[in-house]
Amino acid sequence: MQKQRTGIIHFLTKEESGRQHPPTGEVYYATTHIAQLDQPNWSIVIIFDKPIKEDEYSALCQVKFLFDHAPHPILDELKEMEVYEGAKIVGRIVFE
Repeated sequence: MQKQRTGIIHFLTKEESGRQHPPTGEVYYATTHIAQLDQPNWSIVIIFDKPIKEDEYSALCQVKFLFDHAPHPILDELKEMEVYEGAKIVGRIVFE
């Protein structure tokens, strides 16, 4: 079973050069960049406890890596994680 961690995701608004609207589903696929790793770019899966409303930009979530060969133990070491869509940062997850 893959390691996952609970956190609160804060999406950037359109005015902050982020998303026009928060994602509407319960599962969201994105990427992250973890500078302390030799291979810093990884695909992640973000699972929301409940769908985000259109005017909400923060939510409780679970985050895990998409791939089995990802560096799962690093999740325990991180205090926060940037969330990207392509090269654009769209949010940040703060871990509890």
